[in-house]
Amino acid sequence: MSRKKIVIVMGSFGIGGVDKALIEFLNIIDYERYEVTVYFDKAKIDRELKVNPHVDIKLFDSYADNMKGSIKYQLGHFKIIQASHIIRKRLSERKRGIPWEVVRWNDGKKLPVLDEDYYDCAIAYRTDDIDIAIATLYRIRARKKIFWVHGKTLCEPAAMWNRDREYSKFDAICCVSKTAEILFSILYPIAGDKTMVIHNFFNIQDIYAQAAEPIRELMNTVSIVTVGRLSKEKGQNMIPKIARILLDKGFVFKWYLIGEGDLRECIEKEIESNQVKDCVILLGAKKNPYPYMKNCDIYVQTSFLEAHCLTVEEAKILCKPIVITPELSMMDQIKNEETGLIARSKTPEAIASSISVLLEKPMLCEKFMKNLQAEKYNSQEELQELYNFMEQ
Repeated sequence: MSRKKIVIVMGSFGIGGVDKALIEFLNIIDYERYEVTVYFDKAKIDRELKVNPHVDIKLFDSYADNMKGSIKYQLGHFKIIQASHIIRKRLSERKRGIPWEVVRWNDGKKLPVLDEDYYDCAIAYRTDDIDIAIATLYRIRARKKIFWVHGKTLCEPAAMWNRDREYSKFDAICCVSKTAEILFSILYPIAGDKTMVIHNFFNIQDIYAQAAEPIRELMNTVSIVTVGRLSKEKGQNMIPKIARILLDKGFVFKWYLIGEGDLRECIEKEIESNQVKDCVILLGAKKNPYPYMKNCDIYVQTSFLEAHCLTVEEAKILCKPIVITPELSMMDQIKNEETGLIARSKTPEAIASSISVLLEKPMLCEKFMKNLQAEKYNSQEELQELYNFMEQ
């Protein structure tokens, strides 16, 4: 029996949550049933990162980014007249007030197909970039097409109607959480009729195996761990202030931050300002954060914005006591006072208060760990649901 062909259009690829979710997705697919191709934008890929060896990797140019990219494409193919038409057209559209995003969609529809293959299913996976949706709809030939929603897909109000119309051309909208599905359906009511919830996939045995690997740091005192890209929406800039509050209450601990990003310099300044350099440790990016999560006493997620937090799910799989902020999507992941604590607000004081409760009540930590051990994770069931849709 011949394998069915899936193509995933990803675009950029780095160390973020969506990138990690794709890696897990590719590691759990049944390659005896499916032949998988992934398209990356050759200008936006971290070439050091590896994906499953069964995957056929292809690179493409995303020329729908802006006027410069469109002109570059035409000139690269010696189409001087077409390039001049683009310039005149753009000037006219700007004068008429047509939203720039609508222009991008229209430009993308005119670009050539990425290859001559015909796929059973095409998936637009990085949906924070409309060029990926454009490429999947108009540059890939496939029997079915899926739009994968990881978070909020906002745009300027003047372009909402156009996005709703374009998104409705997909056969299904896969949302990683119920919250993401609700938000998407509110923003895009026409396309919202095609939504379904498919949570991020996890290879649990692989997480256990990686968590068993040794680490150099001696986590021999009370330890707190936070994993994630150092960025504003993840809220790690609050951690030095939270640590200061905990120290002033008399707690002794080490707080390990795993990740890199634009917020690092800000966090370093906050560490100095709050005089917590002995207990807040920036470890940088780690290809394998699981041993730190496994060996910590408390896992904390300080995010202001999440779609469906991978690291919270991983901490749950490793049965760690967890503290999260009251971010709507994460509140779907934790049962307050049953599998973790949800802070009263997204403030240093509220988060410190919840951490204090766990530090003062080890029996509560044991309760959370026991309840998490009883939870069932079965990515295969949701993967089969996706298979069933693709093969209908």
